[in-house]
Amino acid sequence: MRRRRDAGHAIAIALVVLVLVGAAAAAIAVGLQLEARSSLQESRRIHLVVLADAALAEALAELASSKGFQGAATRRFGRGTIASRVTTLGLDRYEIVATATFAGWRREVWALVDTGSSTPRVTSWKVLR
Repeated sequence: MRRRRDAGHAIAIALVVLVLVGAAAAAIAVGLQLEARSSLQESRRIHLVVLADAALAEALAELASSKGFQGAATRRFGRGTIASRVTTLGLDRYEIVATATFAGWRREVWALVDTGSSTPRVTSWKVLR
């Protein structure tokens, strides 16, 4: 009789241990999934920042060589797309809107530029989206 009772306790303890191990494994899996999602979003954000900066830098370079530059059409760049729109605001003052897209996300950067000196100078800048 005693062996059956001991065997029953051993099975009950083994089941409790399995349930605890399963719960711990599930918690770890959820944590890893959240971390992976967070890493993916951060990667997308960094790609967008780099692409938008590239579009703005390109527009500044073009504006330095040609005051009549009006922007660049949307095109593939890296693993996303970039574009820019340049608006003349007055003598030596321009507004640039640089756009980047990556993996379904979009970022727009607005910059106010002064070209009165030898090179264009960004006097104001902000993220639109």
